[in-house]
Amino acid sequence: MCSTPHFTGSRRFVLAVAAALVCSLQAQDTKNEAVITLEKFISSGSVGEDSIVPTVRPIASVLGREGSILDTPRAVSTITRGQLEERNVQRVEDLSQFIAGAFTAPIFGNAGVPTIRGDLGEGFQNGQRKAFNRNSFPISFNGIESVDAVKGALPAFYGYSNATGGYVNFVTKRPYFDRQRTTVRAVVGEWQSYRWQVDTSGPLSEKAAYRFSYEGSDADSFYRLVYNDSQSLFAAFSYKPNSRMTWDLNGEYMRAHFTENPGITRPTQDLIDHNLYITGSSVQNGGTGSYFGNTFTPTGTVRIDGSQTLLAPGDGADAETFNVQSLLSLQLGGQSVLNNRTYFESVEAEKHSSYYFYSWMPENYTFDNRTELISSFALGETKHDTIVGMSVRGEHRKTYVDVLNEIFNAFDVTMDPSTLVYPRSQLFFVTQVPGKPYLATPGGRYPRPGRTDSTSLSATLESDTANAAFFVQDQIRINDQWSVLVAGRIDALWVDSQDPLPLPGNQPVGDSIHATLPSATMNLVHKPTPNSTLYFTLNRAAAVEGSSSSGGFGLTNNKLFPKTFKNSSDLIEVGGKVSMLENTLFAGTAVYYQRRNRINVRSNLPDEIEVQGVEVEAIFQPNRAFNAGANFTYSHANFLNGPSSGSAQTTPIFSPSTPSGNFGAFASGTYRLPAIPLWLFNVYSSYMLPSGF
Repeated sequence: MCSTPHFTGSRRFVLAVAAALVCSLQAQDTKNEAVITLEKFISSGSVGEDSIVPTVRPIASVLGREGSILDTPRAVSTITRGQLEERNVQRVEDLSQFIAGAFTAPIFGNAGVPTIRGDLGEGFQNGQRKAFNRNSFPISFNGIESVDAVKGALPAFYGYSNATGGYVNFVTKRPYFDRQRTTVRAVVGEWQSYRWQVDTSGPLSEKAAYRFSYEGSDADSFYRLVYNDSQSLFAAFSYKPNSRMTWDLNGEYMRAHFTENPGITRPTQDLIDHNLYITGSSVQNGGTGSYFGNTFTPTGTVRIDGSQTLLAPGDGADAETFNVQSLLSLQLGGQSVLNNRTYFESVEAEKHSSYYFYSWMPENYTFDNRTELISSFALGETKHDTIVGMSVRGEHRKTYVDVLNEIFNAFDVTMDPSTLVYPRSQLFFVTQVPGKPYLATPGGRYPRPGRTDSTSLSATLESDTANAAFFVQDQIRINDQWSVLVAGRIDALWVDSQDPLPLPGNQPVGDSIHATLPSATMNLVHKPTPNSTLYFTLNRAAAVEGSSSSGGFGLTNNKLFPKTFKNSSDLIEVGGKVSMLENTLFAGTAVYYQRRNRINVRSNLPDEIEVQGVEVEAIFQPNRAFNAGANFTYSHANFLNGPSSGSAQTTPIFSPSTPSGNFGAFASGTYRLPAIPLWLFNVYSSYMLPSGF
């Protein structure tokens, strides 16, 4: 007798044939042979590597090690390779549709990090924090295989950061060992948008494999004078000399030429609701009015085309980036693994706009190395999964910036774009940038008769940061249902900063400082069934306040401000996750309260944000052809006793009779955070026909 097993999944045909062959061989045995009955087997790999359900694959390094999303006591959203390609993800803000709690309003049309739970997030690569990039340059998705997004401030395992809303971990492409694979993709879109990619990978031997991916783009935009052209080359190498050791190496070079999108000046509710723009200018076409602190007499209103922006012909930006990462893993025997991760990144970027904004970052270097020992052992009836290790990090930033003269309301964007030019005769507090035809604001204050030059906080800086850290994490499994995770980390920072652009005739000013930053995490996890999880999280994350969009620390009144290094974020989160229908349906929810504590170094006043909300998400994929997902977010984000002065994004309501200074201020109070929706709902689905369409 032969029992044919029941199979599900993409491999059911192959397995069924194998089972039939076994039955045939058994039938030919002699009558004296014992009857063999195969046990019923159900395969859960119904969609294989094309699955978008997060429970069918491990997620990368959320709490220091790979594991199931069900065992991760934090709200996590995953975006697979298939979703990145199917939804044509090209920018950080494109990820928001998949991430409950994320809504990224691009800063000047170019977001380098996501906005999660009302605050900026961080970017990671294979579990290592990348250089901070608020809006310095666009992100390349050429070398990215998948993305794991963690909501809420960083777990203690990772230590301090520049931003505390959450982070996205970019998981890079890895080589294929099974066979040679090559794919060619081309995407054509509206507004003369073109993107192309060639990706090839295969084995070099039984122990080594490679992967190369080239991507180019040439994209205009709906917005006037906005474009994005880029070229990227990604390479990866994997070496497995034996069953105990794995070495992965990857690197990427990208060059981009693009424009930032400053949007439309003179925002009013009529502009938002009805596209009605207030016209009039006292400075364009030969006007003699002041640009800084400008006022003008309105000449009427006009329905404006939403494509118009405050850009003049010739405005643009360039960026050149390079990163390389080494991931070494060694099985030590038993239940111990030694990991070493090394990451290096360099960036050069420059932006210039005729309405006068200038930024040049000739030097941006980041080095990060983390060594960790992962062990599993038992003490009596209690099981422990521990991680201990050390981390060293170094950052160097050199930037020349002028945002002081960046005045918008002086210009009428309905006029000829070539008139959106700030005359150099009206620039103030600026000095010639070495080797460039542009000017920037010095990073220090220097004496002049009756006055000093520069602002209280400068983004013009030459900053060096050294960081050494020790961390420990222990997940204590009391039994099959209950576990506790505790983690702590201490980061020591040494920072040295000086002004690279002193006022002529003066010696550059500088300062040094040392800071110690602690972080801590505690999680309580309950698993009522193997496919469901309930968790409670307490988290205190340390943070710093960078002085430019790429991080780095500038001078405040010729000194490094100690409270720059005293920022933190507190998180309380309760959530649950469940996998059903043989791993074809996943659902998760989280209720949270998060408070970011920091001091605004420009005003020396508290600038605190409180966010509380609910996140729900679900993903369903019964087979390769069909998938669907939905997420819902309710998020109430507000300033506490703020916003402090200097929050340029909260300038009081526009009025033609009010000088258009850069730094407006509200009376102290509780205000909703701008650009963050109260609730947000995303739903998506797709079906692939047998033809591939």
